[in-house]
Amino acid sequence: QHLKCYMENVYDKILDNHPNIQLMIVSKNDKFLKTNLNQQKAMEMNACILNFTDKVRVLMKKLLPDEQVDNIRIKGIKDEIFVTFDELLEIIVIEKH
Repeated sequence: QHLKCYMENVYDKILDNHPNIQLMIVSKNDKFLKTNLNQQKAMEMNACILNFTDKVRVLMKKLLPDEQVDNIRIKGIKDEIFVTFDELLEIIVIEKH
């Protein structure tokens, strides 16, 4: 129950401040929690993004073992993907430029 309330607060706060983004929220055990996207598209994107972020974490652990990854930002010409983590959630934001 605490996780659901926390997730709803995070979701609402992000969209209140950035209404034009695409947002996905996933639990630490990779359970898909909430999105403002089409559910099927969001699940496919989420799987690709989390696969990538897992690889980045492994790479960072090898390159900088004392450093902890708390977010990943991928910036393209048209889009930007930002993934951030806390102890309960992984939050994925996709913003069009």
